[in-house]
Amino acid sequence: MAPPWPSSCSNGWTDGHAPMRLLMLPPSTPTTSLIDVLPAECTGPELALAVFGRLLRTGLGPDVCSYNTLIDGFSKEGEVDKAYELFYKMIEQSVSPDVVTYNSLIDGLCKTKEMVKSERVLEQMVDAGIRPNNKTYNSLIYGYSTAGMWKESVRVFKEMSSSGLIPCVVNCNSFIHALCRHNRIKEAKDIFDSMVLKGPKPNIISYSTLLHGYAAEGCFANMNSLVNLMVSKGIVPNHRFFNILINAYARCGMMDKAMLIFEDMQNKGMIPDTVTFATVISSLCRIGRLDDALHKFNHMVDIGVPPSEAVYRCLIQGCCNHGELVKAKELISEMMNKDIPPPGVKYFSSIINNLFKEGRVAEGKDIMDLMVQTGQRPNVVTFNSLMEGYCLVGNMEEALHYLMLWHQLALNRIVTYMARRTTAAKKMFHEMIESGTTVSIQTYGVVLGGLCRNNCTDEANMLLEKLFAMNVKFDIITFNIVISAMLKVGRRQEAKELFAAISTYGLVPTVHTYNLMISNLIKEESYEEADNLFISVEKSGRAPDSRLLNHIVRMLLKKAEVAKASNYLSIIDENNLTLEASTISLLASLFSREDTQREPSETCLSSPKELSGSSNKNLQQIYESSCQTLLYSFFPIGQMMLWTDLEK
Repeated sequence: MAPPWPSSCSNGWTDGHAPMRLLMLPPSTPTTSLIDVLPAECTGPELALAVFGRLLRTGLGPDVCSYNTLIDGFSKEGEVDKAYELFYKMIEQSVSPDVVTYNSLIDGLCKTKEMVKSERVLEQMVDAGIRPNNKTYNSLIYGYSTAGMWKESVRVFKEMSSSGLIPCVVNCNSFIHALCRHNRIKEAKDIFDSMVLKGPKPNIISYSTLLHGYAAEGCFANMNSLVNLMVSKGIVPNHRFFNILINAYARCGMMDKAMLIFEDMQNKGMIPDTVTFATVISSLCRIGRLDDALHKFNHMVDIGVPPSEAVYRCLIQGCCNHGELVKAKELISEMMNKDIPPPGVKYFSSIINNLFKEGRVAEGKDIMDLMVQTGQRPNVVTFNSLMEGYCLVGNMEEALHYLMLWHQLALNRIVTYMARRTTAAKKMFHEMIESGTTVSIQTYGVVLGGLCRNNCTDEANMLLEKLFAMNVKFDIITFNIVISAMLKVGRRQEAKELFAAISTYGLVPTVHTYNLMISNLIKEESYEEADNLFISVEKSGRAPDSRLLNHIVRMLLKKAEVAKASNYLSIIDENNLTLEASTISLLASLFSREDTQREPSETCLSSPKELSGSSNKNLQQIYESSCQTLLYSFFPIGQMMLWTDLEK
């Protein structure tokens, strides 16, 4: 009778006599019959665990190798909890774990970011008198790196070195990767340089890892130096190395350089892989070179490199953005014929949203049609994008039509997608409200904002009143949308009334809400009212917000209300908040008006005495109210010392 497990298995669990090896016994009649009675559907981890359980029930005690096989298998399969439980079961059965046991479990825990448990197992390992080796430390470095704890990676690397272990190239590569991942490029370069001078000698992975770090930071000069060093050392670049280079230049818009590397790669006899083509094609689509992207796609197919889902998605998006919907349909059909899943609703909704933001309403609508033709059903995000787009261009009837359509789809009514009911849209909308039908608050927010922006504020107010009467649970975002829209069309009184109503619905204004209201009051030159509103923010216990304060300062300065701006600068100073670049720029321009010929540094470093003699006394007020804030914003440490001397 043939055994119920495959003769070979790619995941490393079984081969012809794997269960025998698990039992640590040669194949024999008793053991074979034991395995033959296992369920035929058991494979991989299930088979191993079934054999293991049968071992325990029959009294055949598994040894450390049996446990190691299971623990390693579960760890590699991502079932670390089972491996962890088995580890403690092993100890209960008085089977002593060895270095392989500990390394397998630590590696599995680190790959799932269970760093507390991995340290616990490491501690048990040391207590048991088993010395961690390079593999142990490599797993820990990787784990801390992926968990975002790069300082712990440094600690582990130092701990390994101090324990007398000589880091191998794999350890060094993991450490370089950890440092680069957290933008510690200088430290990564120090480790790399140490490898070049003292060993272990860097391999292609070492070069690729550091190159990726440089690429992420846009350090092209360092990238070129590293490439030259690698060539001088006789290291042959691989696909990943070329892909990093191509992506780095393409991402920064240097497509000519990226294409030169792409050609050089082929001249060296290396056929670009799917990742290479995906990088090139997506970059060409992003900068509008759709024809070139399609040419590379055809070249990819011609040389036998199978296009991936990522390649198709890039091209389809490029075609959609350029209005090439016929080609987009062809690509989608090609995907489906190759059993590659077509793009989903989220993908199409993103394209539709971007097109509508650019005012390309007709094209966005065409993409909607294309999505439906591929069998995708629009969701609430799609409809919200459509409604918001039509609101932006002032077509409220179409916006309301899509609200009706979404409502009908949500209720599973039979609706023909292409049907047009625009003339009855508003009537249907109000009927829906009066019937008490539930629609998401986000959708109402889109419609309300659209009504206000298109000067249909009376209708927006009517809708609000109906929704209030229905006890619809509003969120603060919806209030902000309507307040903002009302202010933009000059309906300031309604906006104020709506702002006053926020607290009655159990909501708290956000910084954005206050920003809207205070900005409007400053525009109206109602400065006292704006000050009172800001004071109410402080009294509510809310911490001063840097963005809000910076915005107020800029608005007051633009209104030439420098004295009032100085009061808010004092608040920034007192709370150790920072000035934004645009605020600093505006202040710098004020300081420099007295003498456009003076150097910026001289202007900024003018002493109080010099400013007091200025014709613009308001600048003195700004200086006195925000001295420390301006200093920290304008000057590096060296110039701070100069300021100290001037003060004396």
